[in-house]
Amino acid sequence: TATPEERRALDAALAEVGGKAAFAALIKGLVACDAEAAKAAALAVRNQIKNADGNKRRSYLAEVERFLEAQKKKKDASAAGAVAAAVKILGYLEDEKTIPTLLAYANDDKAHPSIRQEAIIAFRFALAKDKPTAKVIDTLVRAAEADDRTLAQTALHTLGSLQVGDDTAKRLEKLALHPDFARASFVLEMLARMGGTEAMRVLTKTLVSTNDRRYAEAAANGLTGKEEAVAPLARALLETTN
Repeated sequence: TATPEERRALDAALAEVGGKAAFAALIKGLVACDAEAAKAAALAVRNQIKNADGNKRRSYLAEVERFLEAQKKKKDASAAGAVAAAVKILGYLEDEKTIPTLLAYANDDKAHPSIRQEAIIAFRFALAKDKPTAKVIDTLVRAAEADDRTLAQTALHTLGSLQVGDDTAKRLEKLALHPDFARASFVLEMLARMGGTEAMRVLTKTLVSTNDRRYAEAAANGLTGKEEAVAPLARALLETTN
């Protein structure tokens, strides 16, 4: 029966109290919040989660997953804000066990964009200490190609924050020539930072296969001064007619 202002104060108090019971009450209360209040509630528990030990984190994870499972069964579109907030909390748990759940939400084309966006952001926390799997990379690349520019930008920034290697560069090849130059430019800069033979190959291919000077210059800037760029550039000089 609380007003939105009272709800935020109660959520903050529950987060401050901490513990399993308080956390459970806060999670269950998400459905009674509007989207902004639910997001504020998720932010309120961040410090509690950060200071929690392994046992508490496991109990928090179980509580959030129970909540998400219950919302799936209800299929209530108006609860998108609550689900997005719960997914945000999953990220704060910084646990690789959350990856399958995050993948499911990030790949769900029918899910509200805010839910998919929170799942993609959550990868940054869940994979802060680990390299992403091929499934995670493919999910982020797919989202980066989406018509929703906000979702695409979120996916690109998440990709840029993760520990990626040569195997990721090949998956970025298509994005390097994306019709939206802002996306392509971000990818070309990321490839330049990554370095390595595969990243240099993709930059070289972009350079010689585009007629748009913006793409060519961005690719050239990424290749400049890189020793790994010598071989692909030499081959390109022999093969290209441009």
